[in-house]
Amino acid sequence: MAIFTNKNSNVLIFVKSDEVLIYDSLISKENSEKCIHKIKCESGCEEIPKRSKEVSAKSKESKSKQNNITSASVSNCGKFLCACDSNNSLHLWEYEKGIWKTLGARSLVRKCQKLIFTNSCSNIILADRSGDVFDYSVLKNNEPGRFLLGHISLILDIAVSNDDKYLATCDRDGKIKISCYPNSYNILNYCLGHQEFVSSIQFISLPEEKILSTSGDGTIRLWQYEKPISELKCVTLYENDALCKCCNVDCNNEAKSESGNLFSENMVLSEKQILFSVRCVKYCNKYDLLAILFHVQSGVAIYQLDRTENDFKFKQFITLDAPPLDAAFLNDGQLLILIKHETASLKHLDYNVAEQKFTAVVDKSISPGVKDIHLFYEKYQGLMFQEDFVSLFKRVYESNGNNDECHDEQNKKNKTD
Repeated sequence: MAIFTNKNSNVLIFVKSDEVLIYDSLISKENSEKCIHKIKCESGCEEIPKRSKEVSAKSKESKSKQNNITSASVSNCGKFLCACDSNNSLHLWEYEKGIWKTLGARSLVRKCQKLIFTNSCSNIILADRSGDVFDYSVLKNNEPGRFLLGHISLILDIAVSNDDKYLATCDRDGKIKISCYPNSYNILNYCLGHQEFVSSIQFISLPEEKILSTSGDGTIRLWQYEKPISELKCVTLYENDALCKCCNVDCNNEAKSESGNLFSENMVLSEKQILFSVRCVKYCNKYDLLAILFHVQSGVAIYQLDRTENDFKFKQFITLDAPPLDAAFLNDGQLLILIKHETASLKHLDYNVAEQKFTAVVDKSISPGVKDIHLFYEKYQGLMFQEDFVSLFKRVYESNGNNDECHDEQNKKNKTD
């Protein structure tokens, strides 16, 4: 991911390589000159504690390469920002008197997959590439992380409930685990039903809190995660005739991919299902809109949530020049979409309530702060994102006695940094 925001959608952070651009949409309306800040994720921080010889050797080797931010997050209060880099460090900043000052950096044993702040802004929750989740204190920024829980598969996303009582984690094996927080050894429930990797999860209030999930199986699902647990709604995207038509996919027959080498013949899912594999979903609380981003499709599908029926209704398909990398809603409902087509490009759209559709914002209407975001990504081709998503899909292996060997080999691959 390259765009991160807090739950209020007031502060957004944009990432490229080892740089972070911070955009405060509330300040933007009052003073565009103060709404943008840029900080660099410096490697080799002196505040990193001593590590073992093995970890230090890996760190020394990685520092010779380009340092890249692997994940970042901004607290709901807008006061703290954290980021993890490819040098296995967790960095923390605090906003004070108009500037972002460094609070310190902590060493990680493995690369970070995803990190978030708790809603109370007191802790950072981090999932690494081995499937382990740790808890870090914000105020005691020199303390090491505390182990929370682990998965036997690669964790792809994490989320925390609004009251910070529950932690949701999802993985490559299609599982969503709901654990108590901070005592995560107490497992509340599992949300099971996705056929493929669960690519993103988030808690949303309807007004009762539910979980929204997306998957490589081409579905989005809404869950009642507290007892009695239930799947409230499943939207199968590749069965939507209107969406298939927008994507030039035959509604009745199997899809034909333009790239013959994109999909392997031994995949469990059909090619049509894989064509609608979901990268992530972004939720706009103001209009109850979902922006669904795909791995393959060059566009974003817009659905609207019906709170009374717990249902999703297809509204629009926004055609793009290439598949989207990431997106974010501003707190006024405007939508920013980042794509990578020759050079990085940011699409800026506004929601027309009367017509219930998004339209492009004309250049003269773009605020100075958003223009700075455009310049941040202009002619940049080093964005970090999941390009080899095909490797996440399950495979069908012939029954030749090597199934266990293949499974063990794949698990070893998942555990690597």
